[in-house]
Amino acid sequence: APLPDSGHSAFVCSSCPRSQRCVADALYPPTVEPFLEFPFEVQLAAVPSMGLEASSLQLVYDTLWAELRMEAPAYAKGAFVVTIAWSEAMHEPFTDLYFAEGGPAVDADAMRANRTRLNASAFQVVVAPAGTGILQIYVNGTRATLDLAYNANDFRVNPIVRTGDYAVVVYSDGPPIAGQVSLNYQRPGQPYEYGFILAGFEWQPYLTVSWTGFTTAVKYDFWLEWSTGGSSVLAANLTTPSVVFNGFRPQIGVEYTAYVRAYNYWGDAIMVSERWQHPTINVVADGTYDFVSLPTMVGPLGTNVSFNLALVEDMFLSVNPVRVLSVRGIDVAAGDAQPCGANSDLLRCTKMNFHIEVPGSQFLIFRNPVRLQLTFGRDGWAEEFFRPELRYWESFHEEWRPVVDSCPPSHAFERWNDLHKIYDVNVCHLSQFAVFELYSLPTTTTEAVAAVGRDDFEDSEIVIGILGGLFALLAIVAGCYVCVTKPWRKAPRDTASLKTYGIRTMAERLPKRRAEKEETSWAKRVGRPAGLDEDLKGLLPVAPSAADDSEPESPGRGAGRRQRRGKDDASPAPALPAPDVPNAVPSPRTMRSMGSRASSGAKS
Repeated sequence: APLPDSGHSAFVCSSCPRSQRCVADALYPPTVEPFLEFPFEVQLAAVPSMGLEASSLQLVYDTLWAELRMEAPAYAKGAFVVTIAWSEAMHEPFTDLYFAEGGPAVDADAMRANRTRLNASAFQVVVAPAGTGILQIYVNGTRATLDLAYNANDFRVNPIVRTGDYAVVVYSDGPPIAGQVSLNYQRPGQPYEYGFILAGFEWQPYLTVSWTGFTTAVKYDFWLEWSTGGSSVLAANLTTPSVVFNGFRPQIGVEYTAYVRAYNYWGDAIMVSERWQHPTINVVADGTYDFVSLPTMVGPLGTNVSFNLALVEDMFLSVNPVRVLSVRGIDVAAGDAQPCGANSDLLRCTKMNFHIEVPGSQFLIFRNPVRLQLTFGRDGWAEEFFRPELRYWESFHEEWRPVVDSCPPSHAFERWNDLHKIYDVNVCHLSQFAVFELYSLPTTTTEAVAAVGRDDFEDSEIVIGILGGLFALLAIVAGCYVCVTKPWRKAPRDTASLKTYGIRTMAERLPKRRAEKEETSWAKRVGRPAGLDEDLKGLLPVAPSAADDSEPESPGRGAGRRQRRGKDDASPAPALPAPDVPNAVPSPRTMRSMGSRASSGAKS
């Protein structure tokens, strides 16, 4: 009968009818469970007559195969230990370990030599990979793995007896393995682009940077640098292998470099970089879009420079069924020429470099040139003695030539607006282009240049209009003032009232001072001949008498001219007041006038 407190079933066989055989009422193990382990104990009572003591026999009825499990570290640096444990005692606990492809190599013979038996159901093995990588370890039971009841793990005979385990070990024999970095840029297309598809909604451009293959890496740092000198640390201690930057707008001619630094579990790091430029832009050049605004470039001062193309219909003379111009940046690492190799005292390279070409065409003839316009702005160009000049690379002679010389004289055009810092040039040859700083003496005048295809002077026209209006308003105010005040009219003077207070007018004082000055200067120059006073006495004007109370009239300009011309007027000219100094001598000019009158009188 079962004994519940003992944890197992007990059968009392001493009262069996036949002493040599004991049969229980129940069958063990159950027939419905074909695979099981049934341990039991047979206890034998003592037989004194036979000299036998009481004893017991431990038995296991086993039809179940053994199971195994494996223990291995997740991260390892150097040789590491793997432990294999079985669920029961085995005839031989050892079994082989297998490694998946793609990981570092492991010497199988050396690994078998480094196995250690722990007990009848467990053993250890030392694994020493040949390099950094991820180990995928497999261990399986086979027909050679037998438990004590000789139950084998031969899954080819019976699939349900399969047993095995799996472990992954990140093994570091140094920094992580170098992976790959990729950049994917997505942006909305422009109507002037070939193959443009109108989107049903507006969306912002974005740049996705992703990396793979950094084996054994557990975290990452990422930053971005560009060829114009800028850099930005964008992310650190990342655990995901990608970063997305919304609103990213790259510029033509700028080379961007993405850097990824990967760290392993032990702190060892490795850095990988990837260069990237703005994707090629295919512009429809059949004249549908006469003015195309491309992405900006970076000027010499780090400012944004507008990059525009003016296109006309029937621009190509040769066969070009697609009518497309491709614009992209340069790639020095891929074989493009380095513009800074042509630097000199009079020529300096800039960071503005690009390609313009026709896809699939090796030779191209222009009917009409392409007008290229670069708008630097007043803050984008500070050189007084240098101006921009676009040059193209002549691969045969390996030299940089001015783009303006690529066109015939009838189509050649180049213009630099020093006021608004706008550069225009006609292009008749497609190649690699570079903007240089060319030494040029400053000009004193600046031509007002109208932009190609649009009005770049809207702000200046507004200012000029305002200033013109102000000048017109000032002119009107000044005209009104002159009309009201009439400054050319002299107010009559009341000389009689001035005499009452003893004030003499300018007409009274001036002849006296002039006579003194003329007498002195003339006398010093020619001397005073004797008898001159008597000869000139009759020619001098006679002072009015004191009895005449009327104010002498000031001589006008007309009177003086009539006296110099010697004309006889109907009414005598008013006489000048006599000077207060005696012996007043007329000036040489007066003498010449009087002499001419005397000679004319003698002739008459």
